[in-house]
Amino acid sequence: MIDKVTLKFTRIFDRILNGGAVFSGILLIFIMVAVFLDITLRKALDMPLLWVQESTTFSLVAIAFFSAAWLLKRERHVSMDQLFKRQSPKTQAMLTTITSIISMIACLIVVWYGAQVTVDYYLNGDRYYSTLEAYKWPIAAIVVMGFFLLVIQFLRRINGSLTSKRPQLQHGLSQPLPS
Repeated sequence: MIDKVTLKFTRIFDRILNGGAVFSGILLIFIMVAVFLDITLRKALDMPLLWVQESTTFSLVAIAFFSAAWLLKRERHVSMDQLFKRQSPKTQAMLTTITSIISMIACLIVVWYGAQVTVDYYLNGDRYYSTLEAYKWPIAAIVVMGFFLLVIQFLRRINGSLTSKRPQLQHGLSQPLPS
């Protein structure tokens, strides 16, 4: 029964991560088109699109936080590969576990305080003083959601490093990464 629930949770969570990665790709395309249009209209017709800089800034934040856990799942994050690969598989698993626990705690702290700030922004109706005058809470919520997804993925990574003798495998899955 527990394995069935775990498998269902894993599938749902993986879909969320994949959805975040796809959404990040769409946002990247949006940024490319918006910046191209802004530059073209500014140079050709002296009509800049005032909303482009702010919306692309918000989009870059969303890209970073919607794709971070997806990258962690695939072990495509920044790491010290040369030092790590020189260790025995047992030491690699131990280092992966320790760094994942420390990282998860850091992410939990950001989730806790970030959620408080997000609620405060929402209740106060805080806005950015800029062209779009966007509310602050949706951007803060994106950061909190991204860190929350990282907490879950770090838990999966810890589980994978404790149950696997080969930490180079995708943590939480039993398939090697493509070369």
